[in-house]
Amino acid sequence: MAASAGGRDASVELLCGVRVIAESLSGDNGSMLITDLQHFLDERGCIAPMPGPARRLAEFLTHVVATITHDLDEPMAPIRCRRRPGHKPCAGFLEVQFGEEFEIFWICPQCLDEGVIRGWEDTFWDLMFSPQGEGVPI
Repeated sequence: MAASAGGRDASVELLCGVRVIAESLSGDNGSMLITDLQHFLDERGCIAPMPGPARRLAEFLTHVVATITHDLDEPMAPIRCRRRPGHKPCAGFLEVQFGEEFEIFWICPQCLDEGVIRGWEDTFWDLMFSPQGEGVPI
């Protein structure tokens, strides 16, 4: 399903029943993923069973959350870009920051892939208030 929103072409993809909104900025090669981590989790808070592409996206998103919330006093560990333009791994590393209302924004300056993660608070990967960032390995 495609729609135009403020000069952007927006499409909604269903990955194993999970709604992911992808917006392609006019003229850019990248896309904007607006995700709610809760849509990828089961009733126990674990990544729900889902096919490969959706599972890999869920693992990527949880890795971003765990990495940025691990230790706010230390520089963040680098995160490789998830995209594979031309079937080759993108060489970029993500720039990640907190936005308003507990959103996590990420972008790859190399390929312009970017996204917003919502609904990550109080998940297993939210290490913000964990003693010494213990919990989920990153």
